Amino acid sequence: MLLAWKAFSHTLRDLVRDRLFDLRDEVRERFPKEGWGLDDPLYAELRKLINAHIRYIERCRFVGLLYLVFSGNKGKLELAAQELEERLRSTNPEQDIFIQSIRNKAVREVQIYMVCTSLTCWVFMACVFAKALYMLLTQGAVKARSVVARQLQSKEWGKRDNLEVISLKTCCPILT
Repeated sequence: MLLAWKAFSHTLRDLVRDRLFDLRDEVRERFPKEGWGLDDPLYAELRKLINAHIRYIERCRFVGLLYLVFSGNKGKLELAAQELEERLRSTNPEQDIFIQSIRNKAVREVQIYMVCTSLTCWVFMACVFAKALYMLLTQGAVKARSVVARQLQSKEWGKRDNLEVISLKTCCPILT
């Protein structure tokens, strides 16, 4: 099982890195096409950010994110986020929108990696799924039973063909 987990996490890491490389290529193609130039300081900053995501993806962990958010170091986080915002702000609205969309895509990729490689998240998702399945099987069947019971007692149901009623009772005994 440990080998499967390692293989999964390495495969996911490679997949996320490939997507980040694609984003970097998209930036490299779009800047000259729009006339912004590859010598633009925003291009260098955006490329540096994407390269950092690629380089440090293995260090990104969901538990680390939770620690950063809840540790009380919000001042440092907000300061770092503000500095990044200032370095990546453009006076050109079209360029600003493009940079923001690339940043959002890059962050989404990193978040996917963080969540999918976190054992804590998998355990949490398994618990949520088990509870949802339990509720569906217990409460869902109860609700479905009451709907069928109301239909069986209604006047319209009495007009139905007996074969249809028998079929329903045979195929879905939990509902009747």
